[in-house]
Amino acid sequence: MNMNTYKLKRLLIIVSIVMLGLSDGVSARKNRYPCPTFNLKRHEFGLGVSTTLLDSKGLVNSFRREVSGFESLPGYCTLRLHETGFFSLFFDYQYRFNDNWSMEARLKYKYRNSEMHLEYITDELVGLTTDGIYLTFSDLSLPVTCNYRWVTRTGSSIEFVGGMGVCFLGLGGTHNLPFYYNDIEDTHGETGLYYERSVDFFGLVGIQFEIPYGLFTLKPFVSYSYSPIQHSLFKIRYLDDNNNLIKEYNSAQINTSELEVGIIFQL
Repeated sequence: MNMNTYKLKRLLIIVSIVMLGLSDGVSARKNRYPCPTFNLKRHEFGLGVSTTLLDSKGLVNSFRREVSGFESLPGYCTLRLHETGFFSLFFDYQYRFNDNWSMEARLKYKYRNSEMHLEYITDELVGLTTDGIYLTFSDLSLPVTCNYRWVTRTGSSIEFVGGMGVCFLGLGGTHNLPFYYNDIEDTHGETGLYYERSVDFFGLVGIQFEIPYGLFTLKPFVSYSYSPIQHSLFKIRYLDDNNNLIKEYNSAQINTSELEVGIIFQL
């Protein structure tokens, strides 16, 4: 990621975490809504923004993959991801059955950018590294959850979230790029992300807080989404002069595994 993107991401994480920590105190000071029916409306609409949390950890970010190939010394190559994470913007709709139970749906646009480096040993046994391969991915997802709300005596509220969703992958962006080395064989090919399927289903769990402020509500949240089904792979593909595939190296499978933090502005 570039520096501006990194700063924006860090600011969003800090704001969301601070709002999570202050939610109970802010609600207590306002105390404008009596329990247990604080801010109860059947239909609530909102806008939200979110980003990945702990995206440097492969356990919660399956895009942290590495591709390595080795047939002989001149054939050695490695593709390493240095940065990968996403931002999302979404519309939010929540229908409340009563004080405690509700259904919530989000229409979410996800934008992911990744910086990769390709290392290669030439026929002259010289190690080369690309300056950087920058890929972007645009997805559209629709998670639907069932929420249980617990209202405290101070007037604050905590919601426990669980549900499922569908994501339409690869709707835009630059998914792969060519590479070329000026060695004896003029080695060239392409590398990047290659989709095995374009639709992904996932489950999610999370927790979110409600901070009432007059007619509005701020809702910071943390959630985790997971699907064990593979949807894409990182690849290094070597091509001949006619662009026919010579050999190919693949990463481990990529599936949905995302720890996410964000905030919703709800009416």
